[in-house]
Amino acid sequence: MKLVLGAVGAIAAGVVLYLLGLTLLNVYPGANTGWWGPPERPATAEVGTCEQRGPVSDNGFGFWWKCDVTVRAEDGRVVRTTVDRSIVTPADAGKPVEFREACKSGTTDCSYGRPAGRGWTLLLGVVGLLQWVILAGLALFAVICLVRAALGRHRYGRLADAWVGKSQRQ
Repeated sequence: MKLVLGAVGAIAAGVVLYLLGLTLLNVYPGANTGWWGPPERPATAEVGTCEQRGPVSDNGFGFWWKCDVTVRAEDGRVVRTTVDRSIVTPADAGKPVEFREACKSGTTDCSYGRPAGRGWTLLLGVVGLLQWVILAGLALFAVICLVRAALGRHRYGRLADAWVGKSQRQ
């Protein structure tokens, strides 16, 4: 029973960690293209309607704004899209907002956000990597606990001995 509780605890910790990671990553106001993503170009946005989401959402913990925006790109294009992560809020309505547009080469698949320094991107990469390493460790722990609980102490011991013996023979 302890092993099943350990697995459930690891899964619960993983969910909480995942949502905390999303919360940290979503504080970033930029176009969210990553270190090696497409270059960002200047644009201007006008904020339309907004909806508040939370306290738990796909943006993590807390309350976040998701707003419709009209983006005027540097090349004259006008794009209507939705941005989340509280990049803009209802307080930005009625005035032009400095924006950045990052489009994948030769496509209209673009990301939008506010100007942000490259240091943010490095920090986000480190936080994201750390988050996934910890999540992988928790998942492995949960699987081991469940396998051990399902097999029982003796059968799990034989499985572990066979696995260790196999790796020592190679």
